[in-house]
Amino acid sequence: MPFKVIILVNQKDLYWINMDTHIDINELINFTKSIKLLYIEDNEEAQESMIGLLSNFFTNITVSNDGLEGLNAFEKNRYDLIITDIHMPNMNGTQMISHIRKNDPDIYIIVLSAYNNIIPDEIEIDSIKIDDFLIKPIQMNNLMTTLIKLYNKKRDLNVSICKN
Repeated sequence: MPFKVIILVNQKDLYWINMDTHIDINELINFTKSIKLLYIEDNEEAQESMIGLLSNFFTNITVSNDGLEGLNAFEKNRYDLIITDIHMPNMNGTQMISHIRKNDPDIYIIVLSAYNNIIPDEIEIDSIKIDDFLIKPIQMNNLMTTLIKLYNKKRDLNVSICKN
């Protein structure tokens, strides 16, 4: 039976999340703090807003400004999670993800888009194998639900987190 979880992110913000399974919130936050995140976004205003949100959960965030920069960062370092926009200059998110999947087919990838429909038509989910999709502006409860999915996937697969 689903239950609701109250999450206090800072001293004034409370968020409710409907969950189908039990999760210890402290364990989730400890988990996200250990993750190496690559965040790719070309819009500076969206970048600042999202970094403010992500920094509640992640301490190791690398930011890239477009797909080519994101791909270069990925090739130089190891990451546990990629959160990326789709529409970017130099190399779009779909192209970048395709290159990344050739080197790491298992990395967890979350795609962001400003489109209101669930998945924009031009994103071929099966071909690029994204793990989740979030609509901008990102709502805290949607981000938390996605992080819980990542947590459960890593836990169920007993996948280790990058330490370098």
